[in-house]
Amino acid sequence: MIKFGTDGWRSLMSEDFNVENIERVAQAIAVYLNESGYGEKGIVIGYDTRNNSETFAKTCAKVMIANGIKVYLPKRALPTPITAYSITKYGLGGAIMITASHNPAQYNGIKFIPYYAGPATEDITKSIEKHLKESDEVKSGDLAGPLLNEIEPIDDYKEDLRKVVNVELLKETGLKVLANPMFGAAYGIFADILEEFGCEVEEIDGHPDPEFGGLTPEPIPRNMASTIEKLKTED
Repeated sequence: MIKFGTDGWRSLMSEDFNVENIERVAQAIAVYLNESGYGEKGIVIGYDTRNNSETFAKTCAKVMIANGIKVYLPKRALPTPITAYSITKYGLGGAIMITASHNPAQYNGIKFIPYYAGPATEDITKSIEKHLKESDEVKSGDLAGPLLNEIEPIDDYKEDLRKVVNVELLKETGLKVLANPMFGAAYGIFADILEEFGCEVEEIDGHPDPEFGGLTPEPIPRNMASTIEKLKTED
């Protein structure tokens, strides 16, 4: 059963979060985008480091392309904020983010982010749900052609951060930072940004792991024991 919550649809990959249902949700989003006029602007499709997330992102991309919507597909996993940032940076009609956020590794999900790069309103969510119930036909095509564009928005994100962060002041602080992306999509990004902005950075758990090291990807004390211990024992 596909049921949208406050932030998209999440479910177990061993149950109903499968390619067939993902195609149905993507088709409903495509219909919404085209009917609302945002389809002509294109869509970015981001994904996290979970098992199958990149595959599911490409599944969504095929549906969008078949519906005549230009797709901007990142070359690597991205955090949700950078996916949302890409909407306004490149003037797109919205984003799909394949992630189950802080849920355990066996879950995955689809989050739709509208043109304004914030959470979908109740009206937008209801519209997508309506199309989901009414849609009998799912269009899916090839992951190729002029409607497919690969993007690397990380450098643009860093450059725009420099416009709102006082980098020189940050350099003067001599700040030492322990960065832990918890095996998620921020690996190699957050630490690099801080280093470029003049901080002394050590990154731990800084590589993608679909199982998140056996923990849930939520930065709460029980999942951050190694980080807390390292902070206590090192200068």
